[in-house]
Amino acid sequence: MDMDVSQYKELFINEAQEHLEALNQSLVDLEKDPGNPDVLTEIFRSAHTLKGMSATMGFDQLTELAHEMENVLDGLRSGDIEASTEIVDLLFGCFDLLGAMVAAIAEGSAQPIDTQPVIDALRQAYGGGSPTFVPRKAPSAGVEKEKSEREAESPVPVPQELGGEEELLRLRVTLDRDCALKSVRVFMIFRKLSQLGRVAGSRPSMEDLEDEKFDRSFEVFLMTATKREEIRKELLAIAEVSQVEFLEEEEASGAETEEEPSRPEEIVTISSSKESGAGAAVPLRTQSVRVNISRLDNLMNLIGELVINRTRLQEIASSYNIPELKEALAQTARLTADLQDEVMKTRMVPVEHIFNRFPRMVRDLAKNRGKEVDFTMEGRDIELDRTILDEISDPLMHLLRNAVDHGIDSPEEREARGKPRRGSIKLAARRDRNYVSIEVSDDGQGIDVQKVWEKAVAAGLLSPEDRRTLGSEEVLRLLTAPGFTTTDEVSGVSGRGVGLDVVRSKVESLGGMLVMETAKGEGTTFAMKLPLTLAIIQALLVRVSGETYAIPLGTVSETAVISSHEIKSVSGQEVIFLRDETLPLVRLARCLGLPEDDGHGTFPVVVVEIAPRSIAVAVDELLGQQEIVITSLDKFLKGIRGFGGATILGTGEVALILDIPTLLS
Repeated sequence: MDMDVSQYKELFINEAQEHLEALNQSLVDLEKDPGNPDVLTEIFRSAHTLKGMSATMGFDQLTELAHEMENVLDGLRSGDIEASTEIVDLLFGCFDLLGAMVAAIAEGSAQPIDTQPVIDALRQAYGGGSPTFVPRKAPSAGVEKEKSEREAESPVPVPQELGGEEELLRLRVTLDRDCALKSVRVFMIFRKLSQLGRVAGSRPSMEDLEDEKFDRSFEVFLMTATKREEIRKELLAIAEVSQVEFLEEEEASGAETEEEPSRPEEIVTISSSKESGAGAAVPLRTQSVRVNISRLDNLMNLIGELVINRTRLQEIASSYNIPELKEALAQTARLTADLQDEVMKTRMVPVEHIFNRFPRMVRDLAKNRGKEVDFTMEGRDIELDRTILDEISDPLMHLLRNAVDHGIDSPEEREARGKPRRGSIKLAARRDRNYVSIEVSDDGQGIDVQKVWEKAVAAGLLSPEDRRTLGSEEVLRLLTAPGFTTTDEVSGVSGRGVGLDVVRSKVESLGGMLVMETAKGEGTTFAMKLPLTLAIIQALLVRVSGETYAIPLGTVSETAVISSHEIKSVSGQEVIFLRDETLPLVRLARCLGLPEDDGHGTFPVVVVEIAPRSIAVAVDELLGQQEIVITSLDKFLKGIRGFGGATILGTGEVALILDIPTLLS
């Protein structure tokens, strides 16, 4: 009856990480509102489920730690233990340790982790003492060898009742109506039963159970000396097990009526008290599947090919006047658009998936730096492409660390300036046309533009004469120069410059832009404007010196036609006046090193937004808007600045996609 544990390891890790994420968020909420019974129940539930999962998978060290944590939480729930700072810190330390252990299981690391100090502190806490050990961060693998060797091999402790005589029990186990992964639960149940006795058989067979060929309940024959209540308790501790019944054998009574409870019809009526109603007998299942992101990438690539072919067919159809062909193509175009939309939606993930990891980080950092911070989040349900979401986690971490360390002033300084002692940091996501804007704002001291300027001159990045031509926004852009910082003090989390060059290059590599705003003494906002997806975008096609290029529509604010006599020169830079605004003019042909015409007559310009200003880009011809599929450049070409990839046009020719921010920087 043995089952292979390895196939369930990945599912265990995924589920454990989800519970840890929920635990992290709830612990931050608990610190803000120590007596909240709902938060405590939520934490208790996550710790309890984690314990049950770990026990059934045989991760005993993890089970023990979750069990001790559960005891303390139970004390908090009943009011026997007060949610003091020490207790919350201890729970955070316990959470870090659980995270380190799950990570070690994921990596297949055999190195033992020393849990004893935390377990001792937890026992001390629910034993009535105050914990003497408060872990500050997730511990690395420890060295307590004898303990780990003792725990590593031994399964769940052998029940004390095994001294009694063994008997053959017949159990019926019923799973929750909406149990999503029945085979995993079956595996966990059988693993637990094999630790409590010997499994003699099952109905239906093990193969059918593994293939989920059963409704919600199944029967198991178990040879054991363990007490029935103990078995029931252990099995009900497994997530999504709703009922455990002991059935009497036919031989025991000799009466057929005793067999009645094992009939499938009865199973529904026994457990459906809370689900009564007309449809209660119909098993409901959560219709969801975990899919590897690489599969979605492949699907996206195929959709891309389809879009290219659709555009090609439309080009061909425009040359012939065949009504049937045009009608069929219009239908194909609609279907392709719907298919593309569905795949896009499948790849979209709410930003809360990465937002949820930040409250704890901000809390720890503020505590470490002796600052008082209220951290709020908005727009957590805004969705972004999974690939982009994975990429912006580090830039967001840099921005939040800077906000705590360098933006928010100390409580004493804030009081002296007439501000409330507690600073506030806000992380917000909002939709902005076909972009998503993710903003980190603080109500701290703001950035001193003059100080940035002086540092830039001292570092030799600018000459004193440049100050006349540069506005405040351009001076702020200097903060994103590699290694540039305005802080005089070096801390574990240094000045504004730390990571801002990384943030900017990462955001621009994703086809977005970094926007900065500050008001001295009032606060600072950093906004990352990111495209919704990286695969298929709307672009403006332009022609320059006979070549076709694509400009992502997200950066384009408008187009205009100007004549050569409208161009003026300011400090050696060509500019144009468009609706009372002075815009620098950049000739795309010159930028790309292509031959230019004489520059007389009229020509179109594309006005692009590059934070913090707009720039007019001169081209030879505007070819119109088109949906394009981005193909990334080969690694040999990746180093060339100014290009964000290539695309195949409907005519079959290849056009380069311009990365305007890097091209013009």
